[in-house]
Amino acid sequence: MSAEHNHSSKFSWKKLGIVLTYLFFIATTITLLAFSSGHQSQLKCWKMEVMIEGSEEGKGLMTEEEVMQICNSANKGVLGKTAEQIDIPNLRRNLLINPYIQQAQVYQKLDGRCKIYIKTRKPIARVLDSAGTSSYIDESGFVMPLKDGFSADVPFFVGAFRAPMLTQSITEDGKASEQQKEILEFSQVIAENDTWNAQVDHFYWNAKYAWVMIPRVGRNIIRFENPKFFKKKMENLFVFYSKAMPHVDLDSYDTLDTRFINQIVGIKKNITL
Repeated sequence: MSAEHNHSSKFSWKKLGIVLTYLFFIATTITLLAFSSGHQSQLKCWKMEVMIEGSEEGKGLMTEEEVMQICNSANKGVLGKTAEQIDIPNLRRNLLINPYIQQAQVYQKLDGRCKIYIKTRKPIARVLDSAGTSSYIDESGFVMPLKDGFSADVPFFVGAFRAPMLTQSITEDGKASEQQKEILEFSQVIAENDTWNAQVDHFYWNAKYAWVMIPRVGRNIIRFENPKFFKKKMENLFVFYSKAMPHVDLDSYDTLDTRFINQIVGIKKNITL
């Protein structure tokens, strides 16, 4: 009986020791976190570090100076202010309002530095409508205004249609025109293929012929009408080029008609745009 009692006492003390150790560890952690939080809240931001990520097409949409200017305007200055004086969520909101910024992260490091990371949008089409409104469309269908000093080498879409500035993606905004939806379809397919992207100069739209494409190389006008089966038609077109070029003078045809799937028709009478 005595041995069993001693064994039970030793086991209880062991459990108590484990519990006390855990409680000490938790208390210490809470104390250190509270100290660290209090210490960091009093740290002043002594440097703003900006990192800009983006595609080759979007390079130049935003500069470090522009990013810092947005943050300074949103917070009435950042440098020299403590974490309590810097409204980080508001900085992020103001960055995301900018039409050229797709993603934004803002945080303060333990040594006081303010880190700002942004990702710019990737333009895949430039648009000029009948009202003279110019814009870019990014890969997700977001419409952006042109920016002074910036030019993206992307397909150009022009013609007798309206392309209003939108607050949401073309696929979600009810104000998007039918032509904007079609431009997004065309340009998303072109952006996937470097060869096509290099070959396409611009598209033109009017009510009579709908969409026709003007390539960078050759004097042919290529009629598509709409983006239905566009990827397949482009594949057929490049097969046609590779097989016909050695045997036929393609410049003798003013128009190549791709409207019919698996068929390309050469027309010598030019489309009047």
